[in-house]
Amino acid sequence: MDELADQPTLAMTSWVTFHTWELIGPNDDKRVIRHQPRLTCRSMTAILDAARAGLGLGLLLESACEADLQAGRLVRVLPEWQSEESQFYIVFTTARGMPPAVRVLIDFLVEKSKHH
Repeated sequence: MDELADQPTLAMTSWVTFHTWELIGPNDDKRVIRHQPRLTCRSMTAILDAARAGLGLGLLLESACEADLQAGRLVRVLPEWQSEESQFYIVFTTARGMPPAVRVLIDFLVEKSKHH
């Protein structure tokens, strides 16, 4: 586990002074891995592309890399460990006037998040 900090990594943010991954393992063991990313950006797609190119380890949403995992283009490192639950917000200017397609998308995302 400690060797992760010595590997080239990829991170989603670039405005912090140090980067950490908070991981939960077997028996709810928690570890904080401090690392210095080779690449930082604000794009999940860019991180995914960099991981596919072999530039480093990335902590990605399963839904973002599921097809690559199934196709064998990417592999899970330490599959018994995962990140803390992510929190996300769906925002819109107002519920009044929200297009029906947006409501359907929100319902889908809420349902999908229950399974992760």
